[in-house]
Amino acid sequence: MKKIYVFVLIIFLAISLYSFYAYNNEKDIEQDKEITVILAVNSNIVKTDSKVLKGYESVLQEEGVAYRIIDVYNLQHLQPAEILKNSPAVIFPDRVAENLPQEIAMWLHDYLEQGGYSLIVYDAGSLNKREKHLGNAVFSSLLGFNYSTFKEDRRQAFHHGYLEFLTEEKRDFFQIPLGKTVDGVTLSGYHYGKLSYSMRNIEVQHALRDEDIYAWAVVEDGRKIPGIVKRNIGKGSLFYVNLPLGAMKIDADDLPLRAVLRTVLFNFAKVPHVLNVPDGKGGIVINWHIDSNVEWFFLPRMIREGLLRKNIPMSFHITAGDFRDNPGDEMGFMVTEYPGRDIALQLIPYGRIGSHGGWAHNWYGYGVEAGRLHDADIDKYISMNNEAIESVTKKKVTEYSAPIGVFPQPYNTKALDSMGVEVYYYTGDSGSSINRTFYNGEMVSEKVLAFPIVPSGLYASLGEMHELGHYDNEKVLTWLKSIPDYGRNNRTLRLFYSHPYDLDVYEETFFEFLDYLDEEEQKGSVAVMTMTDAARFLQKMLKTKYSFKNDTGLTVALSNPDGLEDITIAVPKKGLSVEKSPYLKLEEDNNYYYLTVKNYDKKELEIHFARM
Repeated sequence: MKKIYVFVLIIFLAISLYSFYAYNNEKDIEQDKEITVILAVNSNIVKTDSKVLKGYESVLQEEGVAYRIIDVYNLQHLQPAEILKNSPAVIFPDRVAENLPQEIAMWLHDYLEQGGYSLIVYDAGSLNKREKHLGNAVFSSLLGFNYSTFKEDRRQAFHHGYLEFLTEEKRDFFQIPLGKTVDGVTLSGYHYGKLSYSMRNIEVQHALRDEDIYAWAVVEDGRKIPGIVKRNIGKGSLFYVNLPLGAMKIDADDLPLRAVLRTVLFNFAKVPHVLNVPDGKGGIVINWHIDSNVEWFFLPRMIREGLLRKNIPMSFHITAGDFRDNPGDEMGFMVTEYPGRDIALQLIPYGRIGSHGGWAHNWYGYGVEAGRLHDADIDKYISMNNEAIESVTKKKVTEYSAPIGVFPQPYNTKALDSMGVEVYYYTGDSGSSINRTFYNGEMVSEKVLAFPIVPSGLYASLGEMHELGHYDNEKVLTWLKSIPDYGRNNRTLRLFYSHPYDLDVYEETFFEFLDYLDEEEQKGSVAVMTMTDAARFLQKMLKTKYSFKNDTGLTVALSNPDGLEDITIAVPKKGLSVEKSPYLKLEEDNNYYYLTVKNYDKKELEIHFARM
C-alpha cells in the first residue's frame, strides 16, 4: 500500500511540475516583447521526424526572420490578443502539424479577427489523435472548404497536378520568376516542363471569390481546385497552400516554400527582417561555363565587342584540361598553356574565375553520370582542375559548376568543402536564391552553398533556347531583363548561366541586355556580383545575430563578430518613425524602412524607432 501511495505521489508531483513549467512557459511567451513568427507544430510528430521542420527553419534563417517553435497544444491556451502583440504570423507547416486539436480553430479565429495572419500548409490539421483521417479538416470552417476527404472517397482524396496562377500579376505577387513557368502562369522546372505535385482533394463549401484565389491546383482529370487561397477574417487573413511545401524543400525544390513565406510574411504580415543581399539591393549573378577550346575564339571576341564590362562582374568557370571528349583529342581549354593561359588572365579584371568540374568536360560529366568515374575520381579530377586554374590566376578557387550539370549529392558537395570551395552552380532548387540546399531530407552543408539557376521554362542556357526552344531575340531579351527586374523588385539575387559560344546567335540581344543592366546598375537600382560575393554575404548575414523588440517603440539589436557593414534591416513603416544616423543609409518603399549599416566599425548596434 505504501509503495502505491509513493508512486501516486511521484506521478502527482511530476504532473504538477510539468503544469507549473508549462504555465510559466506560456506566460513567458505572452510577455516576451521580441517580434517573432510562430511555427505551430505537434511536438510528438517532431520528436519522431523533424526533417520538414528543419526545412522551414533553414528558409526563415536565410530570410532573416526571427521565429519560435511552439507546440500547438500549448499555443491553444495562450491569449490570441497577447500573442498578436509580438507575433504577427502563425504558420502551420505540412507533416509536423497533421494532428491538431479541434480547439485550435477557435483560437486561430480569434487571432485572425484581431489582425493576425496565418498560413496553413497542405495537410495541417487533417488527422485526429489516433492519426486517422478527419471527416472535416480542423480549419475547414475557417477556410470555407474541406481538404480532408479521405473518409468520403479515399480514391479521390489525393491527386497529382500542376500549380497554375490565375494571372501573371498574381504569379509576380507570389514572387515566382517569369522563367519558372512554361506559359507565364504554370509552375515548371528546367528540363521537366510543367511540374506535377502532390495535392489534396478539396470540397468547396462556400464560394470562393476570384480575388481570394492566387493559384489553382489543376488535377489529373482537368478539374481546378484551390491551390493558393486567402480568406479575410476580421482584420486578418488566412492562407492555405495545397502543396507539401516543406517536404518539397527538403527534396531540392526550395522556391515554392521560400516564395510563399516571403509573400505572406513580408507583403501581408509586414514582419521585420534582415535582408540577405548587400545593401539590401537585389539583382543578378552571371555565370559563364567555359567547356573547351572553342572559347579561344569567343572569349576574346566578347572582350573586343564590349560583352564583358569591368563594372559588371561575372563568374567564369573553366574546364582546365587538354581534352574534352576523349584523352588526346586536344579539344580542352588547356588553361596552363597558350592561348588558354593568356585568355584566362585577360578575364581576371571582369570578375572571378572558378572551376568547371573535372579536367575534361564531356569525358568527366558523362563518366560520372554513367558510373564509370567514382568518388575518388571526382576528388582527383576536380582537384586537378582547381590546381591548374590556381597556378594561372594565383587565386584560390572558391566557386564551382558541374560539367553537363552532373553533381552527385551529397558527395560532390563534401568534396568541394574539403577543397575550400564556397559555392556551386546548381540545377536543383531551380529558380530560387542561393541557399543551404537539402538532399534526401538533410541539409547538405552549412559551409558550401548552392546557387540554383533560373531557367526559362524547359531551358537555361542561351544555346538551349536557340537549338531546342527556337527563341527569337525579343523573347530572349524579355527573359534576360526579367531576371534583374525580379531581383530589384524582391530584393534578392538570381543566377543566369550560359556559354560564351551561345552568344553567336544572340550577340546583339545580349549587348542590349548589358546596356540595360549597366543603366540600372548606375542608377543604383540593381546589383551585379559574382557567385562568391553572394555566398560570402549570405554567410555573413547568417552569422549576424538580431532581434526586433517592442517597447516604447521598436528596438532592433544587431551583432556580428566580423562586423555589420552592408547589413540591411527591413522595418515596417506603419506607426513608426526613424531618425537619421551617420552609420545608417535609409531607403523606403510603401511598406518598409530599409536601413543599411555603413562606415561602422563596431560589432554591435542598436537602432530605435519611435511610435507615432
